[in-house]
Amino acid sequence: MNVRSMAVDSGAQPQFGFRGIRWQERRWALAIAIVTLLLVQLPYIAAYWTTPSHLAFSGALANIQDVNSYLAEIRMGMRPGWLFHDLYTPEPHPPGPLFLFYIGLGKTAVSLGLAPDVTYALARIICGLALLAILYWFLILLLAKRQQRQMAFLLLCFSSGLGWLLLLFGEPAILGEVPPDLWVPEAVTFHTLLSFPHFALATSLMLVAFGGLLIAFRTGRNEPAFGAALACFVQAWLHPFNLAMVYAVTAAYLAWLMIMQRRMLWRQLGQLTICIALSLPVILYLQFVVIAPNPVFQGWMAQNSMPSPNPLACILGYGLLLPLALVGAVHVIRAHGKIDPFPLLWVGVGMILLYLPFDTQRRFLEGMHIPLCVLAALGLSASYEWLRQSRTLAVIITGLLAAGLVASNAVIWASGMFVATSHREQNFIHDYEVEAFAWLADQSQPKDTVLSSYLTGSYVPAWAGNRVVIGHWAQTINLSEKQKRILQFFNASSSSEQRKAIIEQYGVVYLFHGPNEQGLGLYDPAADPLWQLAFKNDRIAIYRTTLGH
Repeated sequence: MNVRSMAVDSGAQPQFGFRGIRWQERRWALAIAIVTLLLVQLPYIAAYWTTPSHLAFSGALANIQDVNSYLAEIRMGMRPGWLFHDLYTPEPHPPGPLFLFYIGLGKTAVSLGLAPDVTYALARIICGLALLAILYWFLILLLAKRQQRQMAFLLLCFSSGLGWLLLLFGEPAILGEVPPDLWVPEAVTFHTLLSFPHFALATSLMLVAFGGLLIAFRTGRNEPAFGAALACFVQAWLHPFNLAMVYAVTAAYLAWLMIMQRRMLWRQLGQLTICIALSLPVILYLQFVVIAPNPVFQGWMAQNSMPSPNPLACILGYGLLLPLALVGAVHVIRAHGKIDPFPLLWVGVGMILLYLPFDTQRRFLEGMHIPLCVLAALGLSASYEWLRQSRTLAVIITGLLAAGLVASNAVIWASGMFVATSHREQNFIHDYEVEAFAWLADQSQPKDTVLSSYLTGSYVPAWAGNRVVIGHWAQTINLSEKQKRILQFFNASSSSEQRKAIIEQYGVVYLFHGPNEQGLGLYDPAADPLWQLAFKNDRIAIYRTTLGH
C-alpha cells in the first residue's frame, strides 16, 4: 500500500475537499449546519427576546462564572494593550499573553462599536459555523461514501450519550460522577456549539491540523503540512491542551503507516516535525516564562484541576455511540488498511491520554465525539444489509437509536430554554445592578479592587472591568480562605480593626453593598468611618474607602 494512493474506503479514492463533492451534497450539508446553528441559538434568542425591562440577560445559560470571565477578558481587550491580567484576584502580578482570543474579540468590539456580550454571542455563532464547515471537510477526508459522510455529520450535529437515563431515577451521578454528556461542553459537538466559542475554534484548529497532515501524508505535498503547522501555532496560543492530542494521534498514525509499508517515511516524519517545531516552543514559553514565574498564574493553574470522569461515567456519557463505533472499529480492522484507521487511532490514543496523571486530563475529551461518530457511521453502514432484511425491525431500531442518541442533547437544550424563559436570577441581573456596574465602569479605574459577595464579584469584571477580591472558582487565588475573610468582613460582630486589615490585605478601594452582600451579614458600612458613600440607588450602595492606598 502506497501512502499517496491509500483509499479511505474499499474501492474508492480519497477526496481532499469540497471541490470533488456534488452540489447537492454541499447544499445538504449547509442546510443541516444552518438548522443545527438555529437550534443552538434558540435558547439565547428566547433569553434576549423575553427578558423583562427590569432585568438584563447575562449572556450565559450555564457556566455563568466562566462566561463572565470571558466577558471580562473581552472588556479588557477593549482597553489598550494585549496582555491578560487576572481581575478575579486582588494579588498584584505582572500580566501575560494569555486569553488572546477573547482580548482580540475586545479589539474587534471596539472597532465595530459592539458591547462585550453581543461580541461574545456573534463569536459563538461564527466559530460554530466554522466548526461545522470544517467538520464536513474532515469527513470528506475520512469517508469516501456520501451516505457515510451524511450519517456521520448527523451524528456529530445531534448525537450524545445516555446520561439522561440517570435523570429518570432522580440521581444524575454514577459512582459519584455525572456523565460528561450532561455537563462537559467540549465532550459533545452539540454542547460545544451551545457553549463557549473558543471550544468551537479550538476543535476547528485541531481538525485543520489533522486534516492538513492527512493530506500531506497522502500526497507528499508540503503545503498542507505548513497549513497544519500554522493551525498548531495558533492552537498553542489559544488552547494548548489540544496539541498533546494532535502530536500523539498523528505520531501513532505515522507509526501505523510505517508498519504497513515496512519502511521509514522520512517526508511524512518531517511534516509532523514542522508542526511540532512551530508550536511546541510557544507551549514551553507560556509554561516556563509566563506562568511558572508568576505566583498568581501558578495558583490559578493549580486550582484549575480537571480530572476525567470515571470510566463508567464516560461510557454512559457516549452511550449508544460506543456499540455503533465498536462495530465500525471491527469493520476498519477487517479492512486491512483499505479503510483509513485514523479515527480508530484517535479514540485509542484519546482513551490513554484521558487517564494519564495530568491535572487537566479531562481536556482530552475535547473532540473525542468526532472519531466516535465517524466510527459509528461506519458501523451503521456495515449493519445496513442486516437491517434491510426486515423493514419493520429497521424502523424500530432506527427509532430507538435516534431517540437514545439525541435525548441528552434534548435535555441540555430544554434546560437552556427553561433558564432563558424563567429568568433565573443567577443568569439575569437586575437594572439596579446594571446601573451600579455602569457607574463603576465610568467612575473608577480597572485596577481599583472591589470587595463584594462571590456572586457580585463574578459580574463586576465582566460588566464594569474592575478587579475583585473573589468571583471565580479557579482565577480567585486561595478562594476558600478569601471566602472566610469576606464572611468575617460582613459579620456585624467583627471589629473595625479586622475589617481594616482585610481592606489593606487585599488593597480594596470600593465596597459593593447590595442584596447579595446584605445576605452575608448585618454589617452597615454607612455607619462605618472606613467608608465614604460614592454611589447609591434604590438597592445598592457603593462606598470608597477612606484609607489611603
